[in-house]
Amino acid sequence: MSKTEEAPCLQPTDGSRDFNREILRGVYRQLFKKPLVVGMPVPGGYESGETLRGELCRHVSAGGGEAPRQEVATMFNRLYVAQTDTHITVPFSLTKEQWEDLAEALSNNSYALLRDIKDGVAEDSPGPDASGVLKVGPLELGLLYQWLFNPVDEAQAHNYLHALKKAAKESGVEAVKAVLGVLFNDRRFTGVCWMNYPNPFPIVSLSFEEGLLAQIASFVRDPTLSYLEPYEGGAVCFVDQPHEKDNMCY
Repeated sequence: MSKTEEAPCLQPTDGSRDFNREILRGVYRQLFKKPLVVGMPVPGGYESGETLRGELCRHVSAGGGEAPRQEVATMFNRLYVAQTDTHITVPFSLTKEQWEDLAEALSNNSYALLRDIKDGVAEDSPGPDASGVLKVGPLELGLLYQWLFNPVDEAQAHNYLHALKKAAKESGVEAVKAVLGVLFNDRRFTGVCWMNYPNPFPIVSLSFEEGLLAQIASFVRDPTLSYLEPYEGGAVCFVDQPHEKDNMCY
């Protein structure tokens, strides 16, 4: 189908050209997309998530000013079109706050997690060791980003991101580890069964390099990144917990 001739045209429903959460979700599905299966033909113009994230980092590292911000906005529009097969007649632009959040996330060393991840499929992971411990490295971080930002179940991805933020804000590093433990063992959500690996375990425990958990906690609880949140706020969402009126997302 020709995007320019047959695809429906997208125009901002609220009259604004700002990137909203729906548009950001489409962008993130490209930045954190699952790689092609080995042996599949590569489509024309295909770019991996790693390639796209590298391009994004280069734009941001170009420094302040309007030009890099416009380059990122152009890239985001292109990625959203690629995800939705929708022709945008009124281009979306980054707000000042969104641009500042991106610059912070991609230029500050404390957010290296956005750069030091690998595209992959679960089968590429060595899986748990003989004691049922899964070591979290760049590949497993890539899977985490895919599950949260390119999910099969968007509502559950929202739940997990909210649970991680709440754990980081209120309870600290060990609580973040506990939520991640639930997430990595949630077969219905991730589609991964660790029983299929060389050292089969129905439930795995997670092992992190020194400082990595603290880095994850710092990232998810940072309020300055709120303008880049991909999910709508205001809903009640908990992971395997009763819904309470005061448990509002974000």
